Amino acid sequence: SAYGIFSIAQMVAFYIWTVVDFGTGMYGTKHIAIKRGMAHEIYTTIQSYRLISGIIAVVLATWYVMLFVNNNTLVYLYAALYAITYGLYSDWVFRGLEEFKWLALGSLTSSCFFLIGVLFFVETDNDLQKAVLFWSMSFLIGAIPLYFILLKKHGIFFNAKVSVSSCFKLLSESYHFAVPAFLSVINSYFVITLLAYMLTSAEVGIFTAPYRILLSILGGVYIISMTIYPFLSREYVRDEVNFPKISIII
Repeated sequence: SAYGIFSIAQMVAFYIWTVVDFGTGMYGTKHIAIKRGMAHEIYTTIQSYRLISGIIAVVLATWYVMLFVNNNTLVYLYAALYAITYGLYSDWVFRGLEEFKWLALGSLTSSCFFLIGVLFFVETDNDLQKAVLFWSMSFLIGAIPLYFILLKKHGIFFNAKVSVSSCFKLLSESYHFAVPAFLSVINSYFVITLLAYMLTSAEVGIFTAPYRILLSILGGVYIISMTIYPFLSREYVRDEVNFPKISIII
């Protein structure tokens, strides 16, 4: 039962994050790959937008949960924090820079924090709130070493600088990436959404465990495509005429 609630809370967090991100991660990866000299400016603009939109999303989620959710309110509130913590996770920058080894470091740091938290502090179903909180905060912990690597190796640092006009400009260009992101999340989690309304949380948990294994396997294709994406972005700008041939070969 607890794992089912945990899965539903994660699903809600992913839906919220997709709206908050609005394709800015893929947009940033593409433009950093093409214009590495502007990496700091791109990073500052996107991170500022993500931080502000994440805070707004958490405030709205808190309002909704407090008014309309009667059970497991803290579970959903802690899950909503993902909209802020993952927004600070700069994996998209390293994809654009094609420094994939640091992605492994960030992922390992997050995973270890979550695993240690669950093993030492989560003992029964009553500790579900702790498990969700550790999951949300694990991305903040993973974001810390990535930030200092960006600062030390590339001189990229967070300098909150955002305006309404810059946000609208960013969103007007990133929405091309937002649409496939929305469809991808719906494709992956719509079935869990239906089950959450039709079945008990225990039954959702039984279904979700093997389903997550399947999603992890399919995630390998996503990792490969994200590895190739910066190269394709540069090649499109460099040689638009022959780009179709290159993309077909790959």
